[in-house]
Amino acid sequence: MTVTDLRTITITLPDKIAEELEAGAKTSGRSLADFAGEKFALAYDAIPKSLPGEGAPNTTWVNGKPVYVRPDTPPAWLTQIEPENPPTDGTNGLHCIVGQWPGDETDEEIEAALERLS
Repeated sequence: MTVTDLRTITITLPDKIAEELEAGAKTSGRSLADFAGEKFALAYDAIPKSLPGEGAPNTTWVNGKPVYVRPDTPPAWLTQIEPENPPTDGTNGLHCIVGQWPGDETDEEIEAALERLS
C-alpha cells in the first residue's frame, strides 16, 4: 500500500496496542510510523461510509458496522401465517393470559425468591 499526502497526528494508545504495532513493525522490517500508518489507513478504509442515522434508517449498527438491514416492507410469507388454534370467540386470545399466573405462589413468595436471586 502506498500512502501519499501524509499528515502527522499524535494519538494515545493503550500499551497493548502500541506493543503490537511495535512488534509488527519490527517483524516486517519497517519503521513504526510506516507500519502504524498503513494499519490506520487500512482500518479507516474498512469503516462504512454511511454512518448510523445517515440514510440508513432500517439498519442496525454494532460498533460502527451494519449488521442487519431491515427491509422496507415485510416479506410476503409473513402475511400468510395463521395461528394453529385461533380463538373461537372473535378476540385475539390475549385476555386468556393477561393477569394470569401459572403457579400458586403468593406475591410474598415471589418477592422472597427474587430477593434471593439478586
